[in-house]
Formats: sequence, structure tokens, C-alpha cells
Amino acid sequence: MVYGVSFGPGQLWDERQIKLTVVTGSFVEFNREVTERWTESGSIHWVQFRALATSSLPSDDPQHKVEYISSPAVPRPYIKLITSSSNSLWNMTANDYSFTLSTGSSPIEKITHSGNLVATASNNGKGLYLMVSDDAPTASGQLAQSTNITSSVESDGPISSCIKFEGDYETSGGIRVAKHITRLESHKEKDGVNISHTLVFTEPTDNIWFKEAGWELETPPPSRALFNNTTSSYETVHTSNMNSLSTASIIQETFKMFGYFAG
Repeated sequence: MVYGVSFGPGQLWDERQIKLTVVTGSFVEFNREVTERWTESGSIHWVQFRALATSSLPSDDPQHKVEYISSPAVPRPYIKLITSSSNSLWNMTANDYSFTLSTGSSPIEKITHSGNLVATASNNGKGLYLMVSDDAPTASGQLAQSTNITSSVESDGPISSCIKFEGDYETSGGIRVAKHITRLESHKEKDGVNISHTLVFTEPTDNIWFKEAGWELETPPPSRALFNNTTSSYETVHTSNMNSLSTASIIQETFKMFGYFAG
């Protein structure tokens, strides 16, 4: 659940002096973030609260209230959704998923689900990358990968966590073609993460433009491959056994164009 609470000019200067509780007074875990300040005074205008829903029906959830305390509260201990390890890696928890993060060419080093490997950043993979257009005057047709990455944890819990990565896109020849700001956000008891990627143009767009952008990870070889073979039902699939195959592909022999079949 997400709440937005407004305060008048000069009413609140430190967000640590407010907390979210159940109307009965009992403690509730929450995230708190200042989203806007008053222009004239600089005091807090809006604060966003995030709390965990305890029921699938909003009407069944307990009512909450915002309390003011005279001095900044000491945070209660909580289970962090982002932790750091001794080898400068970060581990982000997203319910049954775990994400190993780093400042390499791919901020995501590894994804596991209940201990089983889902994807990994291989040495041969591109990670975060851009492909410069073949027609661009500068670095035409070249691959630019994420490099010079810095990281900062913006929130580690208890309800939501967020980590920010900033870096350059550079070609193998050292030409910087752009920058990026990438954030990964996880939420307690929710599978998966939200990813936002902001591409920052640092070079004149009449010299460099791009034909492709992506994030490449490697997945373990599957035991079978599934292909849709009709547009009428996503459940109608063709299955290929992958035990003796390294790759599998499907070729569309006919297709429908403007109501007519061709091919």
C-alpha cells in the first residue's frame, strides 16, 4: 500500500519525526520518503509511505494513522532487502528470487529462484549495451557496453528497496557514446524487481545515434523449448526436446497480411 501525506508550510522539517501506526497504536513496518518540499521555506510538503497489505481486500486491512514525535525516532531493527558482501557485491531479495548485483558491465550478475539458477551474466555476454547505427559518423556500427559504474543504495527496506547504478556506454576503443542511470527496486513478499533505465545522451545526436539497446544475460540450457504456432491461443504450442540440441528455432511459413494469407 502507498500513502501520500501532505503538510503545510513550516509544519514538518524532518521526516524522521513522523511515523505510521495502526489506529490502535501498534507498530507497523513502513518505508518513508520525502517527495516534495515547499519552495519558499524548504519545509516538507509531501511524504510517501509504503506499508505491507495484510489482506487481499482493502476493506479488511487495518486503518493507519500518521503520528508526530518530538524527536527523530531511532529506527527499529528490520530484515534488509539489500545486503552487501565482502567482495563488493550486493544481494537483493525479492520474495523467492535473489539478485546478485555488481558494478560490472551487467549490474545483474546472477538471478536465482528458490536456489535454482535463472540467469547469469556470462563473460561472453554484452551486459547493458548499445549498438551505434551503421550510418552514424562517429563509432558507426560499434558495440558500446556499460562501464565506469558506481552504485548507491537509496533504500534497503523494510517494505521496499532500491539501488541506483550510474555508468557510461563506451566502445572497445574508448569512445563514450552515452551515459545511463539504472535503478532496481524490490518489494517485500513480491516476486521479481522493477527496473528503470534512463539513457542520457552525452554526444551530439547528429554524430551518434543508435539502432539497438539491450541487456543481455545467459540462461541455463532448458530441457524443452516451447513455440506458439497459432495466434488464436497462447496455450497451443509446439514442444521440442532440448536434451540432444544446443539451439532450437521455428520458421513461420505463412502469415496473414491485411486479411489475406501470404507466403
